[in-house]
Amino acid sequence: MDEAVIRVQLEGPRSVADKAAAVVQAISAEFQTCENIASEHANSEQCAAELNPAARTSAVNARFHTTAEFLNTARQALGA
Repeated sequence: MDEAVIRVQLEGPRSVADKAAAVVQAISAEFQTCENIASEHANSEQCAAELNPAARTSAVNARFHTTAEFLNTARQALGA
């Protein structure tokens, strides 16, 4: 993912590169959220979604939202 963003930053329009970077940030935040939840509940057998559904849902929604924005911006840049 990081390599794809770097390529977009080097070759693509700035607007597309900014949206690509936002996707990577959202994915990183999602992983960090899951890691934090797991750390806080180290002895639990439940997954992050069960332990803190609101935080997990928020992180997933951010990923979906930034991905949709990236795709829309990329399509516009490509004239699609």
